[in-house]
Amino acid sequence: MRDDRATPNIARSLSGKRGVSLQERIYRLLDEQLALGAFDHSQAMPTEEALAAQFAVSRVTIRAALARLEQQGRIRRVPGRGTMAVPQHRAARLSMTDVLGDMDQVARATTVRVLAFDYRPAPPEAATLLDMPAGAICQYAQRLRLAQATPRLHLTTYIPESIGRLWKQADLARYSLQSLLRRHGFAAATGQQIVTATQAAPTVAEGLGVELGTPLLRVQRSTFTAAGQPIEYIDILGPAASFDLRMTLRLGSADG
Repeated sequence: MRDDRATPNIARSLSGKRGVSLQERIYRLLDEQLALGAFDHSQAMPTEEALAAQFAVSRVTIRAALARLEQQGRIRRVPGRGTMAVPQHRAARLSMTDVLGDMDQVARATTVRVLAFDYRPAPPEAATLLDMPAGAICQYAQRLRLAQATPRLHLTTYIPESIGRLWKQADLARYSLQSLLRRHGFAAATGQQIVTATQAAPTVAEGLGVELGTPLLRVQRSTFTAAGQPIEYIDILGPAASFDLRMTLRLGSADG
């Protein structure tokens, strides 16, 4: 039987963290529990009153955190049953171990919304990772990937202009970027990936439906053809629950 007596102490200690409200901390705790599968999807979650007692906070604080989780599609209110955890489909999670193949899987499991599309100079960071001259013109796009109508990933891409001119914004809204690249003969053979953590800036926070400053994982990728031609720079942002890290371990007999 799980002992929840320590939980209120966690909530009280978190409430004292500078710059982060108690409501934000309770939201993060509930979000973490949902990500860890602490709530059975077939049974109602504890009531607002029970959660308030568990975390030693007011029902107003719990209600605000639950409302935010409901808006993000993490929970749903079912008349006559209560609050239910929504199963999170692993297919919508992004594998950080595969530089080239996983975005196809993500594209199949999600829908896309194009937020911005034009041609502009690549910022220094993107130009460096693409091994292009500073200020080189690229196709620029911002998109959201949604699972069950809930934003999961915020993507910003820079494609060299000579490649990006081969399709239009409407194509990007209809097809995955990887399929468009392959359709025009650009097969990614090599690439590099940088994984860091950041905080949600205003535009990203609005797109993902999270609070300003929410911790996010950031994946930056650049891909190249076998001949070394730069193809794509992509900057992927999302909550930790949207990502998946898997490794294959080869253990020798001496390991232990």
